[in-house]
Amino acid sequence: MRTGPFKPNTMTTKNICIWGDSIAYGAWDEEGGWADRLRRFLHARTLASRFEEYYWVYNLGVPGETTDDLLKRFAPEHAAREPHIALFAVGINDSSHREKGGTPRVPIERFRENISELLNQAKKGAEAVVCIGLTTIDEDAVAAEAGIACDFRHEGSLASFGEATA
Repeated sequence: MRTGPFKPNTMTTKNICIWGDSIAYGAWDEEGGWADRLRRFLHARTLASRFEEYYWVYNLGVPGETTDDLLKRFAPEHAAREPHIALFAVGINDSSHREKGGTPRVPIERFRENISELLNQAKKGAEAVVCIGLTTIDEDAVAAEAGIACDFRHEGSLASFGEATA
């Protein structure tokens, strides 16, 4: 007979998938970013419950990714992991401009369509879908650090994001 902390008859497993950009990925964060902090918190909760609550947190963040990019990989990743909870932290790269006064990498209408499609696909299998809002960017600090001109304004993008998720 197997002994140990596992209680297979009472164990509840939750898969949590986080799709996002470099901020979700945890780039440049010495502690791994918010997604890694969530993973560590939930793993501690798993241990404290003696494995009655079992959480898997998948950080699927990709630095520089837009919603166009995410749509290309979303379906197979969603199917492979079968998330109970799907979290999205996307949009800042969509709204970024390669140069001041330029056009956004993903036009607002396509951004809305992409968000709507991602949410529709996620809802097919997940118990809950969570959208984390866009991160505020200090354009001058980013430009100085990267040595480039940048413009992250995407007029109405936050409002549009909210409309798409409603």
